[in-house]
Amino acid sequence: MDLNYVDGGARCFPLYERQPGTMFEATRLNFRDELLALLSEIYGSYPNFAEDLFYHITAILNTPKYREENAGYIEEDWPRIPVPDNLELLTGKMTGRLWWNNVAYWDNVPQNVWSFTIGGYQVVKKWLDYRHIDKLGRSLHPDEVRYLSEIVQRIAALIALGSSLDANYTTIKGNTLAVRKTTNISPIASQFGN
Repeated sequence: MDLNYVDGGARCFPLYERQPGTMFEATRLNFRDELLALLSEIYGSYPNFAEDLFYHITAILNTPKYREENAGYIEEDWPRIPVPDNLELLTGKMTGRLWWNNVAYWDNVPQNVWSFTIGGYQVVKKWLDYRHIDKLGRSLHPDEVRYLSEIVQRIAALIALGSSLDANYTTIKGNTLAVRKTTNISPIASQFGN
């Protein structure tokens, strides 16, 4: 591997490495067997365990707060990666399949997106209920399938922004413009001559 490909002197840690003496065929996981054995005792063993561990490490190393708190270790030494005490936190998979019928589904829909409500109604569930084949008399069109995927992504982004939105609201609430009430007419309606 050319370590200068990314940046001069950069360190690159691939998920797989080639076996010595081979060019393409034989690869092995780039984790020590002892580490995988130890973590498999804690989490159990399953086919994509090493990949989930690799993606966990990648996510932690790219988290702004982690990089801020561990800047010295990252620059001078090998940083320590916090390993969660349960598999759900390791994989980050609090998602599931959203089944439309017995053959079609949306995969990796986060539980909090499925549970997200507006006006007391689950948004995704309500959208699907109105498009059930019994109500429409037809299957979903491909653009409707894509649109639901976009809805899921938008709700996930909104949920991810939650703490920032709350902080912004708190700041604005503490610094609200005082408006004197002089009439019973709303300020917005008065701008339009109503």
